[in-house]
Amino acid sequence: MKIPAPDHYVFYNGLATAPERLELHLSDAFCVPREGCEWTAHVLNINQGFDKELLDACPPLKGYVSLIGYIRGYQREGRGLSDAVDRGIDRCIREGVLKGYLLRKGR
Repeated sequence: MKIPAPDHYVFYNGLATAPERLELHLSDAFCVPREGCEWTAHVLNINQGFDKELLDACPPLKGYVSLIGYIRGYQREGRGLSDAVDRGIDRCIREGVLKGYLLRKGR
């Protein structure tokens, strides 16, 4: 019986510059690569300004990206992480971004 091959995706939202899409190969981490031992992950950059089509297709992921963007913005203003997170959550709730989830789990 044949089964469909799985797709492996990794979401990237780090601070370092990264392309919108990238393939990572397990063999790149080997000291001595072996033939026949491979695995590929597709890395999708979900930072603000990247992969609009993906984010528009997945409102919860788009909301997460907004939340992280707000938190980072508050940190750039000099606020500590805890305060930045609280303010980011409050802003998302006011704007209706992930509102139900953040009201249940935000604190």
